[in-house]
Amino acid sequence: ADFSQIKDCGKVIYLLGQNVNSYRCPRTGADFVGLLDKLCALDGSFVLNFMSSHPKDFTNELIDCIARNPKIERNIHLPMQSGSNKILKLMNRKYTVEQYLEKITNLRETVSDVRITTDIICGFPGETEADFDQTVQVVKQVKFNAAFIFAYSPREGTVAADMEGQLDDKTKRARATNLLAIQRQLNVK
Repeated sequence: ADFSQIKDCGKVIYLLGQNVNSYRCPRTGADFVGLLDKLCALDGSFVLNFMSSHPKDFTNELIDCIARNPKIERNIHLPMQSGSNKILKLMNRKYTVEQYLEKITNLRETVSDVRITTDIICGFPGETEADFDQTVQVVKQVKFNAAFIFAYSPREGTVAADMEGQLDDKTKRARATNLLAIQRQLNVK
């Protein structure tokens, strides 16, 4: 790839993708960490940011790359989606709450000035009050710098739209509102 346009641009550069950290160069085989290292080695004043990361591909090597490269912005968006392993499995997310929390711990220990944001869906089909409470507990434990919280909304043609255990809109909205209030309260402190 030709990165000559980046030199001395004095800008923020965003790398965007559905799952940006699963990147692999088709020509060289370089992975996302290799791409970040190559970009950060360029001369010039710029800040590098990326989104959206998928927790299953958010490796310790990526965390080390962020730590060693001051050009990488310290705002990391890592969608959690749910604090319940049962719901994560129904969402086909390919990681557990425990794995997610380990990544957060490693990230905070390695990149001390990191700010972490997330996405959370409330009311996914089959989500019980106990599942929702697990999400609340994880939010309280992690203390995200910000969270984008949504009530689940079925999309025609998706597996989830046809799942059993669809929740009514009132319950989904109430859970999202409740979690948003908890997140706001955590941000005040």
